[in-house]
Parts: sequence; structure tokens; C-alpha cells
Amino acid sequence: MRACIPTSTDTGLDAPLHGHFGSAPFFTIADDDGSDPVTIANQNDHSSHGACTPLGRLDDQVFDCMIVAGMGKRAVEALNRSGRKVFRAAAPTVAENLDALKAGTLQEMTAQEGCAGHG
Repeated sequence: MRACIPTSTDTGLDAPLHGHFGSAPFFTIADDDGSDPVTIANQNDHSSHGACTPLGRLDDQVFDCMIVAGMGKRAVEALNRSGRKVFRAAAPTVAENLDALKAGTLQEMTAQEGCAGHG
């Protein structure tokens, strides 16, 4: 399965997860088979909450699911509408979360569990 993971660095499988999807500096896209990942810079990482469009940055990327530490409700809904599941991260790095995905131990995140905003 091919996963997109918001990360703080562009260090591939060793990259640490970023705390929130929209403000992540990078997106690391990798297969759970351990093949070489692709890293994409998020040009929306400095936008205010709700004003960014990070999903647009991923339009031309192929992935089956998203693994996140945190994500807004609208982003979860948009990914679900596109047929992609969102999973809650269970470990600090890309590699460890891909292992958990492959093992089937990640919990799916629902839109109700997504962040509704900050204020």
C-alpha cells in the first residue's frame, strides 16, 4: 500500500512525522514494501489554519492512504471522498508507521476526530 505522510524533514524513511497535515514542510510518499520514498515540499506550510490547500499540492501524486499525527476535519472528508483512508500515526518515523500499516495495526481516523480549527 502506498502512503502519504506529512513530515518535518525530507530524510526519506527516517523522516519524523510532522504534528499536523496542513503545516507540514514536506510530504513523504512511500510504499509499505520499503521501496525508495518520494518527498514533496509543501508550499502551504506557512498558511493560517483553514487557509492552506495542501491537498492541491498532492493532486498529481499516487497514494492509497494518509498517515497523520493530526489533520483537519475537511481534509479527512476530502480524502475519504477520493476513496483514501486516513490513519492515525502510531510511531515517530515514516519507516515505523509503514511497518504498522503493513501489520494492520494503525487505527483509521474519522472526520469527527479531525481538528475543527484553532482559536
